[in-house]
Amino acid sequence: MKIGEPSIPSEIPDESTNKWENDLDKQKHEQLLDYRKQYVDFAIGITQTWVGLLFIIVMCQVVLKRTGYCLTANEFIGVFGGSTFAIFGYAAILGKFLFPKGGFSNDWGSKISNKG
Repeated sequence: MKIGEPSIPSEIPDESTNKWENDLDKQKHEQLLDYRKQYVDFAIGITQTWVGLLFIIVMCQVVLKRTGYCLTANEFIGVFGGSTFAIFGYAAILGKFLFPKGGFSNDWGSKISNKG
């Protein structure tokens, strides 16, 4: 090597760099899992509310049918089917957001299973 020539860095990183990168990857993965848990908890709350709303609508339909103030069959199907369609659409959008690669992002499944 001559004076003034740039030195070529070694291609093999030292162990401290690898450990730091592995810790950073682990932190990113844990943060991603925390965000996914928050969204899933929110989605479960919306789904429970939807089921409760459908139960209330059905009970009101049964009780109010005797008085004549109930929804017609087409209105009932519209409310029931429309809310169901909206919830399934929300679930599909949320699923694509949380799991863009079908549940395996950055190949974490194989990294975790190979560790032991």
